[in-house]
Amino acid sequence: MKARFTFVLRSVAIIALLGVSAWFTMQIFNTNVFEDEFVPVSPKAPEDISITHEEDINVKPQPTKATPKTNIPKTTTPPTKAASHKPEKSEPLPDYAGVISQVSGVAYRNKASGSRFKLSVNDKVFVKDHIETDKDSGLLIVFIDSTRLSLGEKTSCVIDDFMFDKSAQTDSGFGLRLIQGACRVVTGLITTLNPDRFRVETRMATIGIRGCELGFQAAPEEEKIYVMGLNSKEAVVVSSTGDGAPVRDIHTGKPIANAKVSPLVVKDAGTVVTVSKGLGTSARPMSPGELRGITTATTPLLSVKHSANVQPNSTVFVITPQKRDREDTEK
Repeated sequence: MKARFTFVLRSVAIIALLGVSAWFTMQIFNTNVFEDEFVPVSPKAPEDISITHEEDINVKPQPTKATPKTNIPKTTTPPTKAASHKPEKSEPLPDYAGVISQVSGVAYRNKASGSRFKLSVNDKVFVKDHIETDKDSGLLIVFIDSTRLSLGEKTSCVIDDFMFDKSAQTDSGFGLRLIQGACRVVTGLITTLNPDRFRVETRMATIGIRGCELGFQAAPEEEKIYVMGLNSKEAVVVSSTGDGAPVRDIHTGKPIANAKVSPLVVKDAGTVVTVSKGLGTSARPMSPGELRGITTATTPLLSVKHSANVQPNSTVFVITPQKRDREDTEK
């Protein structure tokens, strides 16, 4: 009896031990399966990857990677080539010769067709235009090559020729016909491009100009050419007859047949050349009074006069604009 009880007790103990072992084994098995399926989340990993590192990796390297692959040089090359060809294309030449820069009093533009227009600032002038000023009037024309033409009162002139083309130097030229009155010319780029074709014509002379400033006074019996400024190594050539006879019909511009002319070359600034009917041509130093007179007479602003002071032992004058007083205005 005692042996049976011991056997049963041992059996129960063995069964209990097996049960506990089986339970413990299942717990371990279940725990391993759960750990395999579970992925722990670090609180720093989302921040490091989605914010900090993604910005560093996806944002910053993009310009670096895109730079070698970019087509910017290829896309910018055609505009650059197109721009380089623009200077080669000749710009269309203006259809006018110059523009009125200043007007004082009353001045007119007479077209070759006979039409007559009163001139104002910014009006355009053209080849073959006949320009006139009234008493106490004057104007300044600035040509497209920067030549400046100032007309005094009761002056009449014709723009016989004007052509300014940097691409065709031999075609560039300037021709002015002074019928009467006083004018002043400051040469522009045409004298650089083609100095042989810059001239002023009067009744008794043809004046070839090469880069300088000249004044003119034209009357039926006497003409004066004032060489006010002259570039170095340049000259003014006055071609006229020996006795001051007309060399052209001043109204039509046609030359007088068989008129024998000879040149007088002026190489010094401060010289005045006089062509007198019956007396011929002469040249002498210009006085300060003469320089002051021609400068003031050809300044469109009638409220301004000029004083000319000669430098010691020189023919160079210093011209200073001044306001006219009442006596000067009334003269």
